[in-house]
Amino acid sequence: METDEPSAATSSLEDARAAELRQTLSSNFEQLEQNKIDGMTAATAISELLTSVDNISLLFPLSESTPPALSAFGIDLALVRNFFVRVNKNADVRRAVNGSFLDLMKNLEIKIGSTRQFAALRFVLEDSALIEYEPELLYALCRRISHITGEENTERFVAVLAKGEDEWFRSVVDAIQQAMTLEILNHEGEQGYVAIRESCIKHMTLALLFFYNANVLAERENENGQPKIPFEVFANDGVNQHAFDVRNDVRTWKTMPDHFCFSKYSFVLTLVHKETILNIDCGIQRFQNSRSMLGFLPPDNLVLNINRHSVIRDAITLLGSVSQDDPERLRKQLKIKFIGEEGIDEGGVQKEFFQLAIRDLFDPKYGMFTYNEDTRLHWFNPASLETPSEFTLLGVLLALAIYNSVILDLHFPMLVYKKLLGEPTRLQDLAELDPSLAHSLRSIAAADKDTLEAMELTFTVPYEYFGEAREHELIPDGAKTAVTIDNKDQYVERYVDYVLNSSVKTQFDAFKKGFMNVMRETTMKYLRPYELATLICGTKEYDFTALEESTRYDGGFSADHQVIKWFWKAANSLTAEEKKKLLFFSTGTDRVPVGGLGKLQFIIAKQGADSERLPTAHTCFNVLLLPEYSSEEKLNTLLRKALSHAEGFGMY
Repeated sequence: METDEPSAATSSLEDARAAELRQTLSSNFEQLEQNKIDGMTAATAISELLTSVDNISLLFPLSESTPPALSAFGIDLALVRNFFVRVNKNADVRRAVNGSFLDLMKNLEIKIGSTRQFAALRFVLEDSALIEYEPELLYALCRRISHITGEENTERFVAVLAKGEDEWFRSVVDAIQQAMTLEILNHEGEQGYVAIRESCIKHMTLALLFFYNANVLAERENENGQPKIPFEVFANDGVNQHAFDVRNDVRTWKTMPDHFCFSKYSFVLTLVHKETILNIDCGIQRFQNSRSMLGFLPPDNLVLNINRHSVIRDAITLLGSVSQDDPERLRKQLKIKFIGEEGIDEGGVQKEFFQLAIRDLFDPKYGMFTYNEDTRLHWFNPASLETPSEFTLLGVLLALAIYNSVILDLHFPMLVYKKLLGEPTRLQDLAELDPSLAHSLRSIAAADKDTLEAMELTFTVPYEYFGEAREHELIPDGAKTAVTIDNKDQYVERYVDYVLNSSVKTQFDAFKKGFMNVMRETTMKYLRPYELATLICGTKEYDFTALEESTRYDGGFSADHQVIKWFWKAANSLTAEEKKKLLFFSTGTDRVPVGGLGKLQFIIAKQGADSERLPTAHTCFNVLLLPEYSSEEKLNTLLRKALSHAEGFGMY
């Protein structure tokens, strides 16, 4: 990378050159605005100044009064914005500037790395008219951004993007997204997927990646823990609705790793597509692991023989053995066989196994987790006496649930999923888990000197270990170190880190180890914490219209049967809370799979003639059983009665 430190002689010459350039620019604008020259004359003179990469830095230099937020690679963005305001007042100048930008893009080297090259890119990105209305120039700009290589260069450019104003940041991302969608629609029908993949879509996706990473950086650096824009904005409508041939894309990703494919840059995809990629990848691994001397055989399964009376012990033994001997087998289709019971696992037995295992692992009698009554969330118990194997098992189960499309009824704070993805934790995460403790720590952070002295705090955390009061020192000699106005921020930071990280390190590390024994880091690269939580626990979006459209019927019922019509009328009249109860009653969880209730394999079956029996359910198979009730009123009454009595993990 070239040096950014000019010699004294060079600096003197550049100062003179910069003064000359700025005078020329100012003079032409003033004469144009005073009608002393026509637009074409001014346009020619002004545009000629913009074709050189060096000129950009000389025309818009920083000054002592430039605020940090308007400083980028040595140029003053306030001066840049004022320049574009003047440019947009005259159509001739606007057209000429557009042409000069194409020349400027050509003059940038293929591999961008110098400060002045970065300054030229950032200068053009500030032109809202170009970004919004000149797709050809935007494509050229994205190509140049995509040529930024090397870790140091990438980090420099991302850091400056992260400091940009939120409104500007969103406008650029929206413009690139719109240009991508337009390009995809223009290519539709022209050699399909190949045409799209080989077009400038690649460069726009790579340019968006810089903004995505800047959004991640901003989220980590902002005190409130918020990104510049919602991450959902990066999912491109054109890609997800028109361009994305998921199977071909994953095949390209796996067989031609040097080629561009959306699976490699899945931040532009919806969670539905990300889940599909994960499942296809898992299927590929299953197939590749099922070789024989005769060639490929149909994928075999991971079969666990489980005793109902020792679910956890058997699961730890069997899954632990697989993890040690052949971890790839964990990615095969899971089949459960309960010892002494007949039947083939078509998904229902597997789901019941997960329900039983999760229920046992979170049972208070084992003490693996604490439970906050206010937030209704579980957290790892620092004083747990259980061995790491139990926590490893839970991690394995979470990953297996993803690979086997099983929704788990978990109540973890979002910070669990942040930690699984390697993201840092902060006070805001503690606020979700324990609001009262977070409030106390915020009060300490805001306290003045007199208040802190009155509190008489030291660098310690009190806790209870099986009824015995104990104390943990946050720093060496913490019990002797008072919290003062000078070190209060350090105290809060160490306290939060202790609660969320160091106090539960043994338990969480074992949990994460189990999870990563199954999951592949490549498939998790662009997952956000809320997306990982959704894959494991589902959502709470209760679209019963979609559920009705996808429901299948058995035992003599059909969509046109009168009892079924009464049922859906009753179901759609339920409150949101009652709909949750109906879903829980029928499936064993009130969570909705990725893609919505339309993805749920829900069945309503007839259970005999009219009777006074309440509706029942096979939760492991998502089957609701209804007698052929004789009236709408009777169905309504008995359905609501059944929901009011439903508790636990389902009916049976």
